[in-house]
Amino acid sequence: MWDKKYLTYDEAMRVFGVSKGTLSKWARKGLLYPINSIDAVSRKRMKFFRSDDVQLLVRLYNRLPLHRRSSHFLVPLFRRAVERKFNTRHGQN
Repeated sequence: MWDKKYLTYDEAMRVFGVSKGTLSKWARKGLLYPINSIDAVSRKRMKFFRSDDVQLLVRLYNRLPLHRRSSHFLVPLFRRAVERKFNTRHGQN
């Protein structure tokens, strides 16, 4: 699954073992950023997530004990991890 650049909602739901509502809530809180697209054949609107973002969130999610796996705890952890990733990539300390 990680060889793909983007994951659908269904694929991301399976990775985390959460509902579509939970993924939507995480997107609203800034944990994941959905990418909107329209299928050229069926004209259906689709949403995708970048697999890099999902991988990072999975690592953070799996580190937390079960009783801490809510967006209340995930948001600050994810933001710090993204900042570290960005600063490392751009040569900042």
